[in-house]
Amino acid sequence: MIAQLARHNRAEYDQFNNNLMGLSIILHNGATCLSILLIHSPYRNFLKSLVGGGGGKKVNVINVSGERRI
Repeated sequence: MIAQLARHNRAEYDQFNNNLMGLSIILHNGATCLSILLIHSPYRNFLKSLVGGGGGKKVNVINVSGERRI
């Protein structure tokens, strides 16, 4: 893509190349953001709870402190 940009005269304004570079930057940022969200488990779990609803999961809480509460 950079070689294609270098072929044109620098004094000319080229809307196609501007759109192409803007689109490539947007796609790169989107892919980066999506990969971060899918790789790191806290973000992945949050996305799963948003998409899947997360209402069916039950969480068991275990008290591990030395105190006894009645």
